[in-house]
Amino acid sequence: MIRPSSHKSALRIVFAAAAALVALLLGLIVLLLIGVETGPVALLIGLVSATIPLPLYLMLVLWIDRYESEPLWMLATAFFWGALVAVFIAFLFNTASSLMVAVMTESMEAGQAFGAVISAPIVEETAKALILFLLFFQKDEFDGVVDGIVYAAMAGLGFAMTENIQYYGRAVMESG
Repeated sequence: MIRPSSHKSALRIVFAAAAALVALLLGLIVLLLIGVETGPVALLIGLVSATIPLPLYLMLVLWIDRYESEPLWMLATAFFWGALVAVFIAFLFNTASSLMVAVMTESMEAGQAFGAVISAPIVEETAKALILFLLFFQKDEFDGVVDGIVYAAMAGLGFAMTENIQYYGRAVMESG
């Protein structure tokens, strides 16, 4: 017989596994799109280059969180949300809004400018912040301003890493 608490635990595990698989799928799609744009060698160089500074920044975030350490699973969730899910959300919305403006104005340059100046900041910051709302309901662990700063930093680091893979990959591709 399944007890209510063990049933709840089983549902949490299934939900967490499904969420992790979806996030990995979205991340693979993003890496595939970057790889198509830059080529496999530039993608690999971008991937390595983007991960080099990561340990330093992670240590800084963990140092900020040294007095009341957050659970590793919540830190990892915030990081991978930024690296995989938020990047995918930003890609979809930024691309769609840029194309809509380009079609409405009949100018690809106007669409690109709109995407870079108006859409990207709003969409990207909102996509990264969504994880804070999801983690906020873990009342036992999300119990102060520093916790919010730490989770936001982790999401931002993940997003920046993936974004840097694209930037570094483009730089390698364009330099020959």
